[in-house]
Amino acid sequence: SEALEIAYETNKINSEDFELLQYIGYLEFQVNNLDKAIIYFNKAIKINPDNITSRYNLGLCLMCKENYSDAID
Repeated sequence: SEALEIAYETNKINSEDFELLQYIGYLEFQVNNLDKAIIYFNKAIKINPDNITSRYNLGLCLMCKENYSDAID
């Protein structure tokens, strides 16, 4: 999608922006690229471990992959 392309280009400039990483994760989730979404939510969490939205969305991805034990953590 165009939004993903723009987000990836922006990420090349600023790879430490947790909100952008979270947004990329969300966009990947929306197009059912769960593995990529998980990577980006984990990157966002690494930068900002207290961000509830990233953790919640990571849990949703893991549940969609039926990885329930990790989703609970």
